[in-house]
Amino acid sequence: MYNDYDRLSRMLDIDALQQCNSGYIDAEDCSWYHKNWVKLRQLGLVSNPFWHEQFFLQQLKKYALFPNNKILVLGTADFSMPYLSMLAGIDELSISDICLTPLNICNFIAKKEGYKWNTFVGDIRESFDHQFDIIVNDAFLTRFPHEETKIIMMQIYKRLRLGGKYITTIRIGGNQGEAVVPSSDEKEMFISRAIKRSKELKVDFSDLMAQQAAQNYIENMISYSLLNDETLWQLCKDIFSIEYIDSAKVPGECVESEYRRVVFSKIY
Repeated sequence: MYNDYDRLSRMLDIDALQQCNSGYIDAEDCSWYHKNWVKLRQLGLVSNPFWHEQFFLQQLKKYALFPNNKILVLGTADFSMPYLSMLAGIDELSISDICLTPLNICNFIAKKEGYKWNTFVGDIRESFDHQFDIIVNDAFLTRFPHEETKIIMMQIYKRLRLGGKYITTIRIGGNQGEAVVPSSDEKEMFISRAIKRSKELKVDFSDLMAQQAAQNYIENMISYSLLNDETLWQLCKDIFSIEYIDSAKVPGECVESEYRRVVFSKIY
């Protein structure tokens, strides 16, 4: 796996200022997210597909056997999900995000390593001409308030061919409709963990940079959860069947979090 995070961080310091203006995570300015995410990913502090590595590998390997399948990574913070897809045996895929910054990272990695990754800017909430056999992402629905999730699922449905699969993870818990915002104590703990990890891992950036990245990230971070399994079933009602589902608890960014790992199948 490409691991020159220092170079990526320096790229992002520039790209985020130049390219970030509106993202799924922040409609006004997503630079605080994309500028700091790779540093925090290196420290193991932010939600990422490798928290569910075996699930994604197991599911994606099924479709790697069919080279004509068109596969889309929908929404990405960096190159983690495309890389994980490649580990599953998928040689060629498309990557879409609303912001150019993470796509630039993917383009840089693809060129350097010779990967067949096609990137394009696109908003899931807008119309789109192409359809795919597989759409995959991690915790994508946590980026949207409850009233938008059914709309997002319908847009994903439209982008899939008949029988197409949507492979994803969904955080469960919290109060329905309310944003998940870390408490003051959780924010302080997150920042302290960043400083501690930077010392332990001897990363290429200073403890101060780790502290600043963690503080900037956690002060701005807002996400959402589905209330329970019934909410999940209602979300896919009449448009998807659930082909596979299991549960997992992961460290979470501030507190241990419960996820459903799901494969949805387009039913008509």
